[in-house]
Amino acid sequence: MPPAKWERDIALNLNSAMYASQAAFPHLRKVRGCIVNISSVAGMHGTQGVAAYSAAKAGLQMFTRVSAAEWGPVGIRVNAVAPGMTATEKARAGWEKAGFDADSATHVFPLRRYGYPEEVAQLVAFLVSDAASYITGEAIAVAGGPVLGGMVTIED
Repeated sequence: MPPAKWERDIALNLNSAMYASQAAFPHLRKVRGCIVNISSVAGMHGTQGVAAYSAAKAGLQMFTRVSAAEWGPVGIRVNAVAPGMTATEKARAGWEKAGFDADSATHVFPLRRYGYPEEVAQLVAFLVSDAASYITGEAIAVAGGPVLGGMVTIED
């Protein structure tokens, strides 16, 4: 991996969240607000071929946990949402350009489909709501269930 790509992925996916959080801190402290970082399941399990992205998203999840611990005493909650394969406009364009059959790829997911941006947004909306007032420092996957290795047998 070229060092410039590593630096770009870390800056885009980790450093940007830190800078934005620091800039928002004074306001969030006044209103006892919250932050929801957008991570990825790549940060939980790694994804072959995108080491820098996976490392940055893992770092973002740890930054989320530490920020929650440090900022909780002043009333700021910090969580992360970790989408899996999600059919965003950018993802769909990439799938098409690469000739990737997203529908076929989902056969290993327990829910047998990819996610939609609205499903990720619904979790974000929940996390910023009063209904989530006792949730902080968490990274929550929106990924259609855990993908496990080995053979799967489903009995009727």
